[in-house]
Amino acid sequence: MRTHGAVCNQPVRKGPSGNQFPLSNSSALPVGLRVIDIQEQRVIHAPTTCRYVVLSYVWGSTNFLQLTKEMEHQLQIPGILRKIPVPKTISNSIEATGMIGARYLWVDSLCILQDDQEEKVAQIQKMDKIYANSLLTIVAAGGMHADAGLWNTNSNGVRVGQIREEVHGLNFISAGPDLMKTLEKSVWIQRAWTYQEYVLSRRLLVFGEYQAYYSCESAGFAEDYVHRVSSNGTQELQAAADDEFSTSVSVAHQFPTFWPSMIRQYTNRSLSFDSDGLNALSGVLQNFSQGINDGFLCGLPVSTLFEVGLLWVPSRTLRKRGPTSVGSQFPSWSWVGWVGEVSFEVGNEDSDAILDARVITEWSVSYEHGILRSTDLHFPSAAGQLSSSASSTIWKAANSSLQGIQTGYLYFTTKSAMFTIEESYWNQFVTPDDFDCKHNGLYRILHEGTWIGSVHLEHSTARNLSVGPGHTHEFIVLARSGGRVEPLRIPERPQTEESNWILLFDEGLLEQYQEDVYDVMLVIVEQDVAYRRGIGQIHRDSWDNAGWQLTKIQLG
Repeated sequence: MRTHGAVCNQPVRKGPSGNQFPLSNSSALPVGLRVIDIQEQRVIHAPTTCRYVVLSYVWGSTNFLQLTKEMEHQLQIPGILRKIPVPKTISNSIEATGMIGARYLWVDSLCILQDDQEEKVAQIQKMDKIYANSLLTIVAAGGMHADAGLWNTNSNGVRVGQIREEVHGLNFISAGPDLMKTLEKSVWIQRAWTYQEYVLSRRLLVFGEYQAYYSCESAGFAEDYVHRVSSNGTQELQAAADDEFSTSVSVAHQFPTFWPSMIRQYTNRSLSFDSDGLNALSGVLQNFSQGINDGFLCGLPVSTLFEVGLLWVPSRTLRKRGPTSVGSQFPSWSWVGWVGEVSFEVGNEDSDAILDARVITEWSVSYEHGILRSTDLHFPSAAGQLSSSASSTIWKAANSSLQGIQTGYLYFTTKSAMFTIEESYWNQFVTPDDFDCKHNGLYRILHEGTWIGSVHLEHSTARNLSVGPGHTHEFIVLARSGGRVEPLRIPERPQTEESNWILLFDEGLLEQYQEDVYDVMLVIVEQDVAYRRGIGQIHRDSWDNAGWQLTKIQLG
């Protein structure tokens, strides 16, 4: 940690346009931060110049020692952590913190009041600063619960895992798996909370099932790999079984430079409580907003909310997410309203092309504390501009107005029309075992018998909709994709490796009107509120000839 200089002490991240931004904008500790003082063995409020380590681990359950209002005073008593039962993973982390020469350790269960909702929300919104300002993050990747411990030992307390043998005076040791393979097999990497803990950390000290690893911005080590690292971050491999781990498994390399990748990775992980859908990603979104000069509303980027943000589709079967911690329903229009992996159709990020795609120029969101309008925001918004001239102070104030908005109704005016749906040509070749196929669930959209587009429906949604002649469904326009996003295509024969690709509308329309489509949302309306049911594309000229009307939408 002492030899890497600014490379690790002041790490940067790369935004989608190649611009670099700091992992943390402030060296000041978050207000109200508590830490464990490992010398005094108690929980204290962090000193101003506190240099601390953080722990990333799997809770497994909540049946262990935690900081509560009832326990707060007791946990401040010097020596208390030696006298009461502490989960093994935490006690091992206290020991490890002392071994690396640090005095303070931050552990969520003992440093945040677990029965104070206001404090929990405040600390959750500071996770980017808590992790980014720490010396390093201890990762308990070998355990399935808080009492598993950092290192794997047998009943006699002897560490197990790797095989060591001496042959004719020579010591041999079995090579363990590399860091990424260790993480891929862990319960730790399956948990949603650990995603941002991994991304936001400057350095990682990972305890796996067989050995420990160290990873930072410029280097990577394991117990059976030795590197020499210079002050400028260059390194030379001294000894290794192979080259798979010869360079660093840096957290910087894993940080997504494009937010759709972030959402896909995050939604593939699991949460114990549906209410934490956005909480467990809030630190990453807060940090990432710096790099893209944008804000996030319910997990979606503000500047291209309709042109990109709403165009997510399920990669697997989804279910509706349960309510927030205060009992409100997450919105159907955001990925956070659903549980399950989602993906995006990534398009051209050229600003002129995005403006060309824009159909909805103003919008507002009504949430529990009021109404937020797109014209009130001082960074790229749906008002039309794509670069901000606002001062940094104004931008931060506008961005902070989005923090904490987890649900709400989205209001805007757009084109609306009714169309028939039927199963697509592609679906005829899908067997019941292919439900996880990426493009499964594409249905044809018809107008007067002509195939004018297709819509992606999640299976449970499709089962609850009436398809076929005599049943019409409402679609609304989100953006114009012509010149920005190539119309969705699907394989003609998905069961074979070699296949022709066909458009999502009749090829006769392509010859007559070119590739110009609207990105659309299929909605159902209940008591004047529209709810998202699917995303698709409709041939633009076919839509314009279908008798559409301008409609005020309240999207829940």
